[in-house]
Amino acid sequence: MLCLDITVNGKQYCVAGVEDVEMLGACITYRGPGHIADRDKPRLSVNGCSSDFASDFHWGKQECFLTIGDVVIIRVVEASAPDAPIRSPSALADARIRNALFEDTFWRRHAILQGLLVWVVFFIIASVVCRLEMYLG
Repeated sequence: MLCLDITVNGKQYCVAGVEDVEMLGACITYRGPGHIADRDKPRLSVNGCSSDFASDFHWGKQECFLTIGDVVIIRVVEASAPDAPIRSPSALADARIRNALFEDTFWRRHAILQGLLVWVVFFIIASVVCRLEMYLG
């Protein structure tokens, strides 16, 4: 099966993969200072989701904080025995609710309204930014 082989600074972090997967990804996130403790450090996370959206998978250490100069390598590999997820709860709640969001909803049926809403929000944000620039400028 296709898997993600992830190394951090030359050390194996995990080989992530599961048979029935809808999504598999590795992500480095950073939230600036002022957030909850330890949130102002870059963090590596590796997770996936089953094709029925009933299971949420996580690989590697719970918290993998990164520092300046760290090297993270993500390779797509074929592996017959990937690492077992450290967590795989049915954390995505009720599949019927999730599926309802992606199926025949008002927004899906009315794509024009959705596109219009995106542009309205864009223009509101742009006007706020312009006014802030004039005020602070």
